Amino acid sequence: MQFVYVPILDEMIAVYQKPRTPEERFFGHYLKLIQTPSKKDLQHPLPFFNPMAKDHILEKLQTLKKNWFEEKLALACQKNSTSWPLFQTYFNLADDIGWGWTTKESTHEMSLSIAPFFKRNFCVIVFYASETITDDLIAEKVKFYTDLYSNYTPKK
Repeated sequence: MQFVYVPILDEMIAVYQKPRTPEERFFGHYLKLIQTPSKKDLQHPLPFFNPMAKDHILEKLQTLKKNWFEEKLALACQKNSTSWPLFQTYFNLADDIGWGWTTKESTHEMSLSIAPFFKRNFCVIVFYASETITDDLIAEKVKFYTDLYSNYTPKK
């Protein structure tokens, strides 16, 4: 499978720079970001993206941008690719800090349920806000998820 990273970081940052209201962030920007213009399918698979997250997520995304995260992720995806079919690859930043409803354990379990993404040729790689994201962690996560997708057999 060929895993091609789709840059999404700037769009995520733009959502978090809006006022933290449901009208602005959720309805005004998040739904437009994830849905196709017809609103009948996914355009960008961001299942763990919380448009109402607090400022620490914006700060984390800005730090990732400064540290060339997307370029490193794209390179790691390229290194873990073989041949067709092409899978558009996205990262998600799950907010597991504080008293939110997201935990690493529950989110990891959900991230293994790849059937809806697989059938659309999407690959979703999950990182956590609490993680220190290093080059080694990027390589490790990309390897884990690209192996997961490469070895997946859809149910008929």
